[in-house]
Amino acid sequence: LYQSNPMKHEVVDMAGILEVPAQKYPDDIKTGTCFASVEFQASQHINAYKPYSKDRAEKLKTWRKTYLSALSIPEKTSPGGVIWIGRRGSRKVLNRDVILKQLKEAGIKVDLVFLEDIDLKSQIKTFVDADAIIGPHGAGLGKVMFMSEGSTMIEIMPWGMGKEAPDLWKFPDGSTFRKGENFKNVGEALGVQYNYFDAKESDMTNK
Repeated sequence: LYQSNPMKHEVVDMAGILEVPAQKYPDDIKTGTCFASVEFQASQHINAYKPYSKDRAEKLKTWRKTYLSALSIPEKTSPGGVIWIGRRGSRKVLNRDVILKQLKEAGIKVDLVFLEDIDLKSQIKTFVDADAIIGPHGAGLGKVMFMSEGSTMIEIMPWGMGKEAPDLWKFPDGSTFRKGENFKNVGEALGVQYNYFDAKESDMTNK
């Protein structure tokens, strides 16, 4: 999957991450998740699939600061507003425009952004500057690692992938992992308030 996605190669090159053979988990292969394809090994080996200890959280903050500096992206200095991350393919929120209209009527301005329309550096800056990010579950929300302390992420889970879903991934040590927990773990380590809710089956596509 990574070999077929140029943007993911760009991420790897920019981060200086070494691509290594995947450790395949039976449940991943069965469900066809992206984790069956390849895993990455960085110098700090920051694992987002379990809650962060204080020490690991500090390492993540240091990595974030170093990475932003290398890309010449400044830290947030003023309010950046609310950003809705749109999707044109899978996991589209069918009543998105209704929600955006209601938020506007309530005095909340929300900018709609499609990450595929902007380059990677601009994507990262969008997350750095945002006061809040709203969007459907997906790899794009992984840029929570660049959000600023005190900001908010609201993840919208497709029907069948949220609280009512079974544990999709089981690791060799017996621990389990649910979709979205990686974004929650990273966000909390950086001081980002994370929230999610399950979309109704009629309001969001699951494919």
